[in-house]
Amino acid sequence: MQTKDKNKIKIALDIIMALVFAILFNKAALGGLAFHETAGLAVGAFIILHKVLNWAWIKGVTKRLFDPKLPFLTRAAYIVDILLLICVAVIIVTGILMSKVLFANLISVRLNVEALHKAVSYIALMLIGVHVGLSWNRVTSIMKKLLHIPQKRVLGAVATACAVAVFALGSYNIVSMGYFDRVASIASGYSERGEDGQSSFTQGAEIGGGKGWHNGLGGGKGEGGKSGADVLSTIYQNISIMAAFAVFTYYIGKLINGKPKKTGIMTAA
Repeated sequence: MQTKDKNKIKIALDIIMALVFAILFNKAALGGLAFHETAGLAVGAFIILHKVLNWAWIKGVTKRLFDPKLPFLTRAAYIVDILLLICVAVIIVTGILMSKVLFANLISVRLNVEALHKAVSYIALMLIGVHVGLSWNRVTSIMKKLLHIPQKRVLGAVATACAVAVFALGSYNIVSMGYFDRVASIASGYSERGEDGQSSFTQGAEIGGGKGWHNGLGGGKGEGGKSGADVLSTIYQNISIMAAFAVFTYYIGKLINGKPKKTGIMTAA
């Protein structure tokens, strides 16, 4: 298979993975728990496979991790990838412990890991965005070759304007949904399940009436005709948040690294 075809497949799979991961923040979407658990395992496996396929890069950076000559952004990308792998592992394990479909008859011990599952999932959302931001030069280089996009200043200006709009939209959603409050809920992420089987995270959301909490992971069932709109809303909200972190990371990287470089080992492929 030619490199061009491989790049097309990899980008297509990355986009699909991001969309499915965004949908998983609505547990009632596309068939409810059956889809949520199955797709969650598939996304987790894909992310792990993605890192395995880039093992040569990981191994190479590991050997040079404390080398003063190693670019800062390369080291940052390495740390982000490791943290993302840890998050995926936690999400998978807690998901299995919470399973009510795929592993319902295999797990005899029920632990209250719902809050941990949710909080780490939101952390992973941020890390995926940061990963994209650190890889953006490589991604845009591939896209320009695939789509035959010319190098023109006016296109660069349009791209910058779009990036600013995306960052503003994502930032709005981060604030409106209480993103950092959800991440902070990791503090209550592990305890014994109560007699009614309900987690303190869910109870707190009900008592406080927190808007939008039940539309996240573990969200309640949608109402008939609203299910399609709920899925699109979930995708829009979480992809915009992911994109905001990507844009922020990219421009911080430009400030640190100076002019963007098209070569090097800044990030994994």
